[in-house]
Amino acid sequence: MGNLSLLNELHLDNNRLQGIIPSNIGNCQSLILLNLSQNNFSGTIPKQLFSISSLSISLNLGRNSLFGSLPSEVGNLKNLAELDISENKLFGRVPSTVGSCTSLQNLSSEGNLHQGSIPSSLSSLRVIQYFDLSHNNLSE
Repeated sequence: MGNLSLLNELHLDNNRLQGIIPSNIGNCQSLILLNLSQNNFSGTIPKQLFSISSLSISLNLGRNSLFGSLPSEVGNLKNLAELDISENKLFGRVPSTVGSCTSLQNLSSEGNLHQGSIPSSLSSLRVIQYFDLSHNNLSE
């Protein structure tokens, strides 16, 4: 996968893919959309995905079995319009760096195990239209 340097969109959603997400997808530096949703991926989210600065339409990892925390490197995706990490087993705090994703219009992280409070930095998301952190373990 990592050798597909001119690939713009990768749709592998609604399959039975399992195992970990290959970190070499981060080598696909022309991707504007990556949809790996509704599979059986497990493990942590590779930090290399957040080095794909061309991601501007969508990063959809929803409805898998991913665990661990959302890496703080998510803030590198400054041009991303949609981030869906819903219905996984992600835990820990929502990183304050999400507030650096200033083009984010849709943020879906419902149905995880996030803890702590919602970071005040998310007030920087000036163009946000859809924001769902329901069904987590968030507090004040």
